Amino acid sequence: MPLGLPPQRQLVKPKLKLPPSPRLSHKKIISPEEMQKLFDATPKRYNENPGLIDLRWGSDRNTRILRDCCLLAILYHVGGRINEILSLQRRHLSQDEYGRLRVYIKYSKRSDRKGERHHVPMSKKATFRSHIEKYLEILPKDPETMLFKLTPVSAWMIVSDAFSNAYPARSVKEKISPHSARHTRATRIAEAGGTLGELMAWMGWKSPGTAQHYIDTSGVQLDSISEASSQ
Repeated sequence: MPLGLPPQRQLVKPKLKLPPSPRLSHKKIISPEEMQKLFDATPKRYNENPGLIDLRWGSDRNTRILRDCCLLAILYHVGGRINEILSLQRRHLSQDEYGRLRVYIKYSKRSDRKGERHHVPMSKKATFRSHIEKYLEILPKDPETMLFKLTPVSAWMIVSDAFSNAYPARSVKEKISPHSARHTRATRIAEAGGTLGELMAWMGWKSPGTAQHYIDTSGVQLDSISEASSQ
């Protein structure tokens, strides 16, 4: 008890019981049509919340929109963990002689390959690759330039806000998260006939158990193998 205060005037810190956080559907498969709606809804985030444009970052509204669309596209096509995507620098994206975009992802959960990177190829016909290329055009040419300068929470909010603006009538439980894109990419690779080793190499898994789950539940249809993964 503080000295000099009568018992009736003691300061009591209230115990607040916060509502449980809603569980987002990490296992949701995101269709190309749903992704397109997320891209279309991205500008609305800054129309309704101009305070989100922080001049300390040296970027205007259009730059923020291009950055957010690039983040959504890389999450969807690469399928990396959010901390792996946020560690990308400009030098970690390059184009090979066949026009494929190679994204070099850092191993974040493999102690045997700590600090190493593995490349994930992105086809020329990848549905949303143009969003990445548009952002790279305005990004400083310094190879060590960070692509996003975002915290994991900020990146999560970008995805969450895009979903809320694209689907305002859907419940919180139907929302997607950055990890939903990872689940989607693993499912697409398995559906396209990817082997256990290919799936592990792409997703950066050390144990085959998770990869085997996707292969066992993919329900591969041979007629759609050649195109399924590029969507």
